[in-house]
Amino acid sequence: MLMHAKVFAAAVKYMVPSLKQAPIAKFKSAILNNWNHHSFGLVLKTMYTTTPDLEMDLRTIVVDTMMNREGMLDKECVENVIHEIPTLAYQLLKAWKLKVERDNQVDRNMPAE
Repeated sequence: MLMHAKVFAAAVKYMVPSLKQAPIAKFKSAILNNWNHHSFGLVLKTMYTTTPDLEMDLRTIVVDTMMNREGMLDKECVENVIHEIPTLAYQLLKAWKLKVERDNQVDRNMPAE
């Protein structure tokens, strides 16, 4: 995952849009099986410190993964990065808010018993 994040960052830095697609696809595939890897904190830190805030491709994948993997926020390496990178904390908060709003909408649309 780290290599894919670095290639993505290089594509962004040197403004090569065609080079961005491969690391996005490979990162998305890699995170499915490696989200619990001990290097995940380093991957997060690399992503959030080497790309501009508006580059959301990998960040969206990470936030979605973190929202859907129980216990991920309890990992010390992840917790440390969240403390260091306010943008990540904010994106997680927004994702949580959206999830709560969707859940509430579903509850309102269910027939009363």
